[in-house]
Amino acid sequence: MARDFKRSADRKLVAALDVGASKVACVIAQLADAFDGEFEVDVVGVGQHGAGLRDKAPDIDGAVRATVEAAERMAGERIRHVYVAAAGRSLTTRRVGVDLDIEGGVITREDIADCLSQGSGAAAPEGASALHAFKIRFAVDGEPAPDDPVGLSGAVLNAEIFGVGVKNSYVANVESMVARASLELEEIVAGPYAASEAVLIDDEKELGVLLLDIGARSTSYALFERGALVGCGGIGVGGEHITRDVAQIFGSPIAHAERMKTLHGSVLTGPGDEHRLLDFPQLGDDAEIARHSKAELAQVIAPRF
Repeated sequence: MARDFKRSADRKLVAALDVGASKVACVIAQLADAFDGEFEVDVVGVGQHGAGLRDKAPDIDGAVRATVEAAERMAGERIRHVYVAAAGRSLTTRRVGVDLDIEGGVITREDIADCLSQGSGAAAPEGASALHAFKIRFAVDGEPAPDDPVGLSGAVLNAEIFGVGVKNSYVANVESMVARASLELEEIVAGPYAASEAVLIDDEKELGVLLLDIGARSTSYALFERGALVGCGGIGVGGEHITRDVAQIFGSPIAHAERMKTLHGSVLTGPGDEHRLLDFPQLGDDAEIARHSKAELAQVIAPRF
């Protein structure tokens, strides 16, 4: 049954858009006030569209519109603004140190904000815009300070900051893309950082962890050390490269290679995998079947990983 669309003023909503090489995804969440200025988040709409993006002339605009409309139908709400996740390859990063003289001798929230602002600006060279600034560690007059040094006395606040920027060309392309979908860009967020917030727990970040977000044609990463983000970016290798490896080595159509990778692919082998045989139709003649073991499939996938 169709749902009536409500006015956006009646609900606190936030919408996020992720545009990849093989699919577009949109999530709409409703925010409810909680304690200490935080929000409780309830996902009310989800949309995904993957058709056509692997073609030679992908209809990305159509995929974005279809994805957003699907999420809107589920949420029963029209959205006007979206946050967009920037892939790791479009990011610029820099780890910088900031020394800030403390006026009045007591550290304030404004002092912390000034440190982060300087760190963020340093990560945006010519041709890029600042996105985020993350504190790695603080010190006061050269002595280690807690994660939140507000209220401490001292003359100089020493901060090690990890700044993240994004290429201006990427921003322009995103703004143009969402405008063609009758949307406005609220903000760009570093995709690897957003992924880490979704799946990592605080203890993993504290102990040190590398998150890999493997897409179709690129892989983004986020590196944490002692609870702080200390690296993020991306490389131009993804799941589609593995699919093509399987298709080329086993002489099978790309669509079938993708299915075999999804159902049986692994970088590790287990007992008996060399005896578990998989059918691979051959290029140009689906009636001709070649059989290869699950262990052989892993031997193709592992080098690319």
